[in-house]
Amino acid sequence: MTIRDDLLREIEAFTQAFGLAETSVGSLALKDSRFVARLRAHGGASIRSVERVRAWLARESARRSLGDLRGQNDHADRGLRGCNSHADAGVVSPEPHHRIDDSGQAA
Repeated sequence: MTIRDDLLREIEAFTQAFGLAETSVGSLALKDSRFVARLRAHGGASIRSVERVRAWLARESARRSLGDLRGQNDHADRGLRGCNSHADAGVVSPEPHHRIDDSGQAA
């Protein structure tokens, strides 16, 4: 398994569980609607971007799951709220210049 493959699986699981489009994941997590499509086309991604997407997925999964437990199934409530910046997510990448290469490995 590669980092890219793992991330794509995480995104697929999230989109299936919560009925969100992959373009929305990229838009909300990174403000880049083409991010997932580029990953699927074997494009690279920075470690910082991978961390940001994973942090967003975790935060949104928890928020949406908690909303389901509370009976808040209104799709309007599940929209764009909760889209925070990288700094708000508490994700710090000490080496943001490192990238995931086209093979999905840390370069």
